[in-house]
This record gives sequence, structure tokens and C-alpha cells, in this order.
Amino acid sequence: TLFRSLRSPTGLRSPTAASLRKTPSSPGPRAVSRAPIVAVRCRPASKDDKSGIVTMEEDAVLVEGTAPFCFDHTFGGVSSQEQVYQTLGGPLVDKAFEGWNSTVLAYGQTGSGKSHSMLGSGGDPGVIPRLVAAIFARKASLEASAPELKVTIRVAFLEIHNEVLSDLLDPTSAARLDVKEDP
Repeated sequence: TLFRSLRSPTGLRSPTAASLRKTPSSPGPRAVSRAPIVAVRCRPASKDDKSGIVTMEEDAVLVEGTAPFCFDHTFGGVSSQEQVYQTLGGPLVDKAFEGWNSTVLAYGQTGSGKSHSMLGSGGDPGVIPRLVAAIFARKASLEASAPELKVTIRVAFLEIHNEVLSDLLDPTSAARLDVKEDP
């Protein structure tokens, strides 16, 4: 499962892409939602998977014999990295340059495709390399058009595994990072 969340510098969540979609009954944006966008990407079925048990719809995953699981976006086994990035990552770049803090989170069991979706492979980059390229391209463009402007980028790349938080930008660090709850 992929999800992205937007937080303003004051800590309140921003309007999300889903909350700003136009609906057939209203010509303008829907009421602003402060919830994160939640998406699921199902990997292609392997030869051992039972065929036809899981079907994808635009905003739901249907598992035979259960109620639908609803999401803001669903991506089936044939969805491209570009499609996932354009839907989930691209809007984060725009919001980041408006001053919002942005988060991309991949969650799922081992072998479910988190690394593939986030990092990609070879000539098919995932969400993270595309985000980094877009952010630095936008930074260069802004600074070129307004030389007095200085853009600062702060990034964190963390992993939580077995309730241990690791800083992936400093893998040599032996310091244990603490997970704290924010009431």
C-alpha cells in the first residue's frame, strides 16, 4: 500500500488531490478533506496465485467472498511507474513548493513490491527517483528565474522494521532512533 500525506508548516494537513477532484454533481472542488491519500498497488499475479480472486476497480479492490476494500487510487499489476508517480508523487512536488511538508510511505508484507514501487529498477525509476529529479529540476528553474531566491530542501529517508527506526541516509550510524507518539 502506498500513501502520501500533506502537512502544512503549522502541522495541519493540506487539501489533497482527492479532495480537490471535481465531481459530476459539482462544477468546483469538493469540500476540503484533511485525510491522507491512500492508494494500493497490486503486483502482477504469479503462476502460483489463484486467478480471479482479486479484481481492481478505480477506487476499490475486490477480493472474492469479502466486502470491497476502498482506496483513493488503485493500481493493478499492469500499472506503470510513471502512472503511479503522476497520480501520487507529482502533486507532492507542487505542494512542497507551496510550503507544505510531504510524506510518501510504502507499507506491505515482504515481497509485495514496496521497493519496486518506491525505487524502481534499471531504466524504469520508481516514485523516489522521479520525486528527487522533479524537486531538483524545479529548484534549478526557480533559482535561475529569480537569482535572489534560495530554495532549501530537507529530506528524511527512514525505515521502520520490527519497531526499529533507521536513518537510511546514514546507514553507518549505530545510533538508535526512538519512535515517539505525538498526541
